[in-house]
Formats: sequence, C-alpha cells, structure tokens
Amino acid sequence: MQPRNRRDDDRIPAQIFFNQYVRDRLHRAVTTNLSPTGLYVHRVYGARNRPLTLGRDDRFVQIELPLPGTSDTIWARGEIRYDDLGLDGFVGGAGAPMVHGTGIQLVDMARGHQKLLREYVIDRKRQRLQQILTLIRKNRYQ
Repeated sequence: MQPRNRRDDDRIPAQIFFNQYVRDRLHRAVTTNLSPTGLYVHRVYGARNRPLTLGRDDRFVQIELPLPGTSDTIWARGEIRYDDLGLDGFVGGAGAPMVHGTGIQLVDMARGHQKLLREYVIDRKRQRLQQILTLIRKNRYQ
C-alpha cells in the first residue's frame, strides 16, 4: 500500500542534485519529485550518511536547491515529514539498505524564493502538458 499523498500542491518529477545540511553537516541528495511546498529525496546510506532521525531537534534541515535551466538557487529550511530506510535495494547479500528516501516539507523560505520555486514548478507542468498535447495532435493527424 502506497503512503497517502499529503502534500497540498501537485508534484512534478524532478531529478535535481542538491545540498542538504543536517546538524551543520553537508549531505548530497537527489530529488525524486518537487512541489512548491516540499520535495521527496533519496540519499545514499552508509557509515557517514545515517538515516535522518525524527527527534525534536533533528527534524529540521537546510536545503540548497539549484533550479535547472536557471541561475537561481533556492535556500529553504525543511522539516522531515517522512523517512524511509531501504527503498531502493540492498547491498549484496548482507541485507543492508543502500538508499533511503525522505519527504521534506519546506517550512521557511524567503518570499522571492517561494515565488521562484512556484513559477519553476508551474513552468515545468506547462511544458509537460504541451509535450502531451503535441503527441496527441501528432497521433490524431497521422
């Protein structure tokens, strides 16, 4: 059973490498999807990259997210809302998870960055819809 989508805004698929700071430590991660209010990310699990805990002081992270195709970088504070260890496979036969996923709600962000992110998501959705319409028209008139 899939977890229920609790994000208010529509998500777009997006694979963007970005920096995530947890307790002032840099972690590289990649988004799976993105919305104006949050993102879902994957991070490699290893000795230096333990799963993020949901303790009172550990649930907040800093995000440095470059927007592809632009010169803009979004800075935001996020709250970990979902953390799932071992989503994408296992190491050899040891049964140790390689990757874990994290759902992050963006809770603090400058208004200008909120606007940039919202416009980026809307633009990507528009582009995808245009691609779909082009395919439909192409198939209809062939």
